[in-house]
Amino acid sequence: IEMFLLRLAEKYQLEIDVEPYYHGQKFCDALDNGENYDLIFLDIELPDISGIEICRHIRQVMDDELQMLVFISGKKQYSLELHAFHPLDFLIKDISESDVEKVLKRYMKINGIWTSCFECKRGKDCFKIKTKDIKYLTVIDRAVFVVLHDQTTIEYNGSLEQAYQEQLQKFGFLFV
Repeated sequence: IEMFLLRLAEKYQLEIDVEPYYHGQKFCDALDNGENYDLIFLDIELPDISGIEICRHIRQVMDDELQMLVFISGKKQYSLELHAFHPLDFLIKDISESDVEKVLKRYMKINGIWTSCFECKRGKDCFKIKTKDIKYLTVIDRAVFVVLHDQTTIEYNGSLEQAYQEQLQKFGFLFV
């Protein structure tokens, strides 16, 4: 998972720190000492205490209902029991990079990190355009034109390369 997350961070141009813990009690101690995590991938079966006990610690002892948790197990039967802890997701081993990518995208959407809008400015006007509505962007005489599927165009001053690198690359747009 650590390797998958680091590759996905590069793919989506995210700055992330991944901190693996191999023992549940050490993780609980870190949380009790003020460590914060945006997203926790939590294996159910750990050597000392279970992931379920760690989750109870987070939800009940720490009284944190907002912590994003993703449970991991090789056993599907845990899924119903864990529903009460309202996890973001439950992944069944063997986990693929695409499994982790789906979870990461969902997390980013929920937290506003993955905004599916392209933003541009023309003078004092700001435009937010849903990326799914964009057909392509082109440049004519230093003006960028955003062409939508309905053939509407929005013109703004900027750089095609900057639009791609800062906003559109993560949505699968191509830069030619």
